[in-house]
Parts: sequence; structure tokens; C-alpha cells
Amino acid sequence: LIDDVMDQVLAVISKGYETLRMVPESFQTEAPAIYSGFTHREIDRQFLMRPYGGFAILGSLRTVVSC
Repeated sequence: LIDDVMDQVLAVISKGYETLRMVPESFQTEAPAIYSGFTHREIDRQFLMRPYGGFAILGSLRTVVSC
């Protein structure tokens, strides 16, 4: 189920915009990887259990400036 959502998000991101494109490099689905760099006392694996889920997309943004 989460794979279907990731595929849909990837399809939208891959289209990009006129001046901005995201190049996805990897998906993270584990809580420590998703919330890396954030602090919050209530972050726990239980929030990623069904019916909830989560993922993070790691990648780079590229911008095109037209002259």
C-alpha cells in the first residue's frame, strides 16, 4: 500500500515544473530515517503503523533560470 503511494508521489515529482525539478535519489520508510534531524518526544514507530504510514524522499532540487 505504501509502495503505491510512493509511486504516485514519484510520478508527480518526476514531472517537475517549468523552472524546478526534483531528482529523487532514495526513499526512506523507517521512522529513524524519516525523522532524522528532527526532535520530538512523541515520534515513535506506532505513528507509522497501520492505518498510518510515512516515507521521506531524499534527492536534489534543480532550478532552470531562463534569460
